[in-house]
This record gives sequence, structure tokens and C-alpha cells, in this order.
Amino acid sequence: MSDALQKLLDDSDRPLPREALGLLGAIEARAARLEGCDFHVPEDPWSTEVAGTFVLHLVGRAPVELDWSEKLNGELLRLGIRVDSQQHEALRFGTHLLSNLRYPDIRFGKDFTNHVLWKVVAERFGSIPEVRRTLGSISHLDPYQSPEYADCQHYLAMCIAGLGNALVTQLRYENHGPAFSILAAAVLFMLDRRHSLSLRHSLFGR
Repeated sequence: MSDALQKLLDDSDRPLPREALGLLGAIEARAARLEGCDFHVPEDPWSTEVAGTFVLHLVGRAPVELDWSEKLNGELLRLGIRVDSQQHEALRFGTHLLSNLRYPDIRFGKDFTNHVLWKVVAERFGSIPEVRRTLGSISHLDPYQSPEYADCQHYLAMCIAGLGNALVTQLRYENHGPAFSILAAAVLFMLDRRHSLSLRHSLFGR
């Protein structure tokens, strides 16, 4: 097993901080009442880290900030906790997609994953003009149709489908309305961060 894959597995197995566990337990037991939840991502266009911050607003308490992790997001989804705007929801799910990409990057290589991801996004979201424009700014090749391609394609498609399902079944967004819009915006955010598109635009223009 590669060191990178071992680190990814170690990160995924790491328990939530005690503060987060206590707070989530209190919310679930209704010992603490949640007024709202925000999600923010770093504004630094140079940053390539998978990062973000949940800010939980509780009745009678100061806001609590918790750093992004897939495990934390999974617990918030399990509790049905939305964030306070669809824009922030897209950032949250886009961050989750970026986190999901760490595995195929290690297994297949980042360039190969990018080429397969381009096709997966085009097939599912290519009817959306902004997605088409974004994909048009990303160079890509048609990867060889191999068992590795099939495995990578399946993994990426299932990641996107799984998040779409979470929006509907766990957060109760309408399937063909807000849920699809949030997921498409999440994909756009993921592509922007993945390919440093905002940074390129700020440096070189369109």
C-alpha cells in the first residue's frame, strides 16, 4: 500500500474531535438547539487544500466553528442539518467532491482522473451552459477504454450520484429543483478549485 493511500485511510479513520462529538450528541439529544449553520471555504485562490469551516449557531451559546472533514459532514447529513443558503450548500458539497477525488488521484493518477472526470461531468451536466463553458476551458483527452477507466468512471459517477441522493433523502431538497441546482453548482466549484480556473482568470483573463 502506498504511503499516500495509507495516509488517506488514516485520515478517514481518525475520530471526530471531542468538541464536535459532544456538540453533535447534544443536538441529537435535543439538549442543544441549533438555529443555523454556515459553511465557508478559504478565499485564497492559491490554496489547493480540501478545507472549509462549519459555523454552528446555537441558542444561548456563542457560534462554534468546526473544521471540515468527511466524517463531520457525514454526521451533519445524518442529522439532516442544512447550511443556511444554497450557495453555501454548493460549497459544502463541492468540498466533499474534492475530498472524494483524493482516492482516484492516488489509485489512477491525477491526470487520468481529470480526463475521466471531464467525461463524467459532461455526460451528466453538459446540458447546463455554465458547465459547458467551464469544461471548454479545461484541456482533456479521451482516456483509453480499459478496466481502470471503467473503475474510475464508476467511482466518480457514484460519488456524484451519492451526494445528489444525500441532498434529497437526508437534507430533503426537492429532487428536480434545488437539489439538482446545488449539485451542479457544487460540480462547478469543484472544477474551479481542481483546475485553478479563478486563479487563471485573475492572472490572465479569459
